Amino acid sequence: PGVQAILAETTHPCLNILRAIPTHAEVRNKTMIYLQRMILCLGENILLTISPFLEILIRHCGQDDLLDVAQILHQLCCKFKADAIPVADANILPLLQKAADVMPNISGQDQGDLPPHILTEFLHVK
Repeated sequence: PGVQAILAETTHPCLNILRAIPTHAEVRNKTMIYLQRMILCLGENILLTISPFLEILIRHCGQDDLLDVAQILHQLCCKFKADAIPVADANILPLLQKAADVMPNISGQDQGDLPPHILTEFLHVK
């Protein structure tokens, strides 16, 4: 409990840093690692503070880190099940919209030239 209180106090400074430089690759990467650790360390308490992190991460993500952001949402759902519904509900549509936005435009291309994982992602989102 004492360690959880100390770790919980770190969420606000971390969020402020992400707000200040939301497109900085290293800050985004470290924030996602931090959130994965906080899901484990803080338990259900992270559900109270994670939505602003996800909103910023989703708004500024690209092809290179979209799956990392989705992984955080997946981790929340797997760990907290029904308790994660409000967080998932608030973030799943923006995440899917961002996935559609950053998808490569393959119209007019021979789809056989695309890597299988990109084609699979495209077909799932479409």
